[in-house]
Amino acid sequence: MPDQQTLRLLPVLRGARVILRGRRELDIEDRLRYPIDPGDEDNYGLSWRRDWDGRRYHTRGPADGHGPAEPGNYRWAAGHAGQCIGNAGCAPAR
Repeated sequence: MPDQQTLRLLPVLRGARVILRGRRELDIEDRLRYPIDPGDEDNYGLSWRRDWDGRRYHTRGPADGHGPAEPGNYRWAAGHAGQCIGNAGCAPAR
């Protein structure tokens, strides 16, 4: 496993359509505009439906993704066409 020192700088990852980058305050407003699509959310493999109250739009808590990352973890904003369309993360294997 890489030393936590090597994981301090968050790399910017550029794909053909999406960029993974550090988060910005404006990202929250972008995410609040997008409706929750249960089919899309299911692809993330999380247990999100247990806590979902049927709301169609994100709220500031889950949408902002600005909570602190655990040491050694990466947390990005996913951007497309200049707007934040989601969040991504990576954690070392344990």
